[in-house]
Parts: sequence; structure tokens; C-alpha cells
Amino acid sequence: MAEQAYDDSPPRNGTILFYTVLTVFLLVCVKFLLDSYFSRMMDAEIHDKVLTVGMEEVQAMRASEKQKLEQGAMPIESAMKTLAQRGRMAMPEIQPKSGPNAPAIEGWREMKRSVAPAAAAAAPTSAPAPEAAAPAEGAGH
Repeated sequence: MAEQAYDDSPPRNGTILFYTVLTVFLLVCVKFLLDSYFSRMMDAEIHDKVLTVGMEEVQAMRASEKQKLEQGAMPIESAMKTLAQRGRMAMPEIQPKSGPNAPAIEGWREMKRSVAPAAAAAAPTSAPAPEAAAPAEGAGH
């Protein structure tokens, strides 16, 4: 008869550990590669189907507007040069005007002061103003 009926060889722990680590490493690498592949594909699909929709119309509209600006009564480049050289008073199209219903708009520096000078405003008053002492009409009713 046979002397041994069972396996008496030493366990192969090193080989099992090696293949376990190799399997985990390969799974991590495959996950990284698949994630990057699907991310790249998704970005390409978004670019093709979402970001470029209607771009032909936008480009055609921009070209049309640029052509209108260049071929108008005064091309945009010459209008910008004129405005830079002479200021806005040299171009009657953009000068501020007053009409019968709209007076000329005054700049904030040229506005007339309706506030008393600081020295007069700093003087204390002895009696309260009558408006402050009397209750407002309709208040509390």
C-alpha cells in the first residue's frame, strides 16, 4: 500500500500572496483605465452634442454683425479713431442734446448745490423743526 494518503507538502503562502497582490493591482489599473476611457468618451459626446449645437448660427450672426459694422455709414474703426482723437463733442450723433421735453443732462460735478455749506450745517439749532415735533398725518390711524 501507499505510505501516504494525504498531501504533506508545505503550504505555498508566498505564491498565494503574490497572486493576491497582483490581482488587486490589476483590478486597480483596469478601473483607472476604464474611468479615464469613459471620462474621455463622455467629454467628447458632451462637446459634440451639447457645446456645438447652434454654433453655426452664432458664427453666421457674428459674421453678419461684423460686416454691418465695417460697411455702415461710418465704419467702426474710423468711428473709434474719430472718437479717440476729438472726443464725443466732435460727433453730432452722440452729442448730448436737450429737447422741448428733456432738458440737457447735467453731470454730477456741474450740478447746482442745494445743500447749505458745511459750516452752516454744523451750527446747532435750539428748537426742533415743526415737522419733527408733529406726528405725520395718518400715522397710527
